[in-house]
Amino acid sequence: MEAAQKLHNPPNFYGYVNRGFRGDPIFYNSTTIRHSYGGYIFADPFKGDFTITVNDEKNREAIEMYARKLAKYAPPGVGNINQAELMGLLASGKALQAVAVAASWPHYDDPNFSRVPLKVQYAVPPKAKYGEYSSTVAMWTMAIPQFISEERKKAALDFLTWSITKEAQVVYTKLGAVPISKTVFESELMGDPKYRFLKAMQDSLAYLGSLPLIPELPQIKDAMGLHLNKCLIREESVQEALDRSAQEILDIMKKAGYKGVSIASES
Repeated sequence: MEAAQKLHNPPNFYGYVNRGFRGDPIFYNSTTIRHSYGGYIFADPFKGDFTITVNDEKNREAIEMYARKLAKYAPPGVGNINQAELMGLLASGKALQAVAVAASWPHYDDPNFSRVPLKVQYAVPPKAKYGEYSSTVAMWTMAIPQFISEERKKAALDFLTWSITKEAQVVYTKLGAVPISKTVFESELMGDPKYRFLKAMQDSLAYLGSLPLIPELPQIKDAMGLHLNKCLIREESVQEALDRSAQEILDIMKKAGYKGVSIASES
């Protein structure tokens, strides 16, 4: 906030970029900030407690920060900014800061894409004053189909086993990807300025926060992402957006057959 206030100079330079596009983009991008305030969708989903807390005071403070205070320093049309636009603003030198996915790292040093090569730096996302550090992890999965031959299954397993070795992960990173093995943090890449994002990634591991790993998550993202977008473009207030999100999440969970689910503020 302090940096945004000091350096915001529209239309030449913007202090902060929200990824505000409706649905998953704004849902995902705001999650790190919500978590840093201690704001979660459910009370404790990993222990089976699906009491809905998305409209509590912690979430409200977080979205007030994301959709009101930081959004004051965002470019025009913030509700339509998705990942490509966010990256473009940073790489063009038009914006100061944003929460971006780790996979965007190679573009900022690419002279064919960036006007600020080697000038974009990386850090653990800051925490709320009375909150905690947080970094949102996005899951992806490698799997072997059951219906293929045993020979192909073995070949696939051999490949998957090789792909997570230190040697393969170092090459994978050099090709512009994001490593999935901590062994890369023990490699020669850590001292190379080209791969400076790795230090921030390593420092963030202690603060990784996962989204609820339930089949209904895509529906929840869509519902909440709609209201967060409406909040960002001021079609809904912060509390209205969160209350409507809570009610739609309740409907989703009940329809899916979850028993005893309720909204905490109404209990």
